[in-house]
Amino acid sequence: MATWFTVWTTEPVHARLFVLYLVAIFCFSVFRVVRLARFLYSTRTDAATNSISDRDDLRRIGLADARFRHLWYLRYADMQSIKTAVVFTLLLSVVIVTGGAGGAFANEFNNTNVPGSVALLKVGFVLCRRLATGVSVCAILYVIASSCEVVLMRRKADWSHALAVAKAGLSDFPR
Repeated sequence: MATWFTVWTTEPVHARLFVLYLVAIFCFSVFRVVRLARFLYSTRTDAATNSISDRDDLRRIGLADARFRHLWYLRYADMQSIKTAVVFTLLLSVVIVTGGAGGAFANEFNNTNVPGSVALLKVGFVLCRRLATGVSVCAILYVIASSCEVVLMRRKADWSHALAVAKAGLSDFPR
C-alpha cells in the first residue's frame, strides 16, 4: 500500500485528476447499467398479455406499452450517454498525454544522474501508461454500452412481439 501511495503522490495534479475522473465515469456507468438491469427485470413479458377479454384490458395494454416505451427510451439514452462518455474520455486521454508531456520531460531531464536516452525512455513509459489507462477504461465502457444496447434492442423486439400477439387476440373483439 505504501508503494501505491508513493506513486500517487509523485504523479502531477493533472494525472491524479484524470485518474479520479476515470473512477468517477466508471462508477457513473455502473450506476446506469444497474438502472438498466432494474428496467429489464421490471419489464419481463412472461404472461402479462395472455388473456384479453374486454376494453379495460385493451386500455391496460395501451398504458403498459406507453410506460414501457417511456422507460425504454430513458435507458437507451443512458446507454448513449455512456458511449458519449467513451469518446470524451478518449479525447481527454490524448489531451492528458500531450499536455503532460512537457512537464514529464522537464521532470525527467532535470535529473542529472540519468542519461538523456534513459530519461526519454522513462517519459515514454509514463506517458504510455497514462494513455493505456484511459484507452482501457474507454474499451471497457464501450463494451458495456454496446452489450447493454443489444439487450435493450432485444427487449424492445420481444415487447413489440408480445404486444402484437395481444392485440391480434383482440381482432375479434368489436371496437
